[in-house]
Amino acid sequence: MATRLPKLQLPTDEEALRMVGEASELARAGEMKDANKLLKDAVAGKLLTSAVQRQIVTYWSAGSYDLVGADGAANTAAGKPEPADEEPKRINTHETQLSMVMRTQNMSRRQAETFIEDGGLEMEQMQAEMNHPMHEALEKLKNAGPPAWFVDMMQGAENKELEGAAPGEAGPEGDGGGGDVIGPMRAPAALAPG
Repeated sequence: MATRLPKLQLPTDEEALRMVGEASELARAGEMKDANKLLKDAVAGKLLTSAVQRQIVTYWSAGSYDLVGADGAANTAAGKPEPADEEPKRINTHETQLSMVMRTQNMSRRQAETFIEDGGLEMEQMQAEMNHPMHEALEKLKNAGPPAWFVDMMQGAENKELEGAAPGEAGPEGDGGGGDVIGPMRAPAALAPG
């Protein structure tokens, strides 16, 4: 699987291209510290932006050092890594599955191996692919909102509460005679703000 490199946006300034070429040669020789220092100097001198500096370092990490051609112009084929350096990577799907299960479900390696052997991973994949009509019905209900009768009932209860709560009136337990009335519980007077 080939690594995708960002599009390299080298400046057209001759001095900047010269510095990028020198830094690339240093990087090819293994002098990464000096190469990075040269790039930092170019950024400090406003010849390069820090984004271009990061792109160049990304290219170096991928083994692509021919960013500037021999004529001093930006190399258009710089984004393609050298074929000799590119080796086909064999992905061990079992290891990939193990690491995924270990991360997503916080399992140890032994637990993840048992989980995969018992068919848990295939079951999860099958469930993800299956149609879930109950989930769809619940989503429709959520999107529709509460039913009209429920909204009317709640508004009626709220209106009764506003009408019935006159100042100085005793509550359900007081001497106002409303002991049978069931209504919303209010905070005790000792806990009321004030």
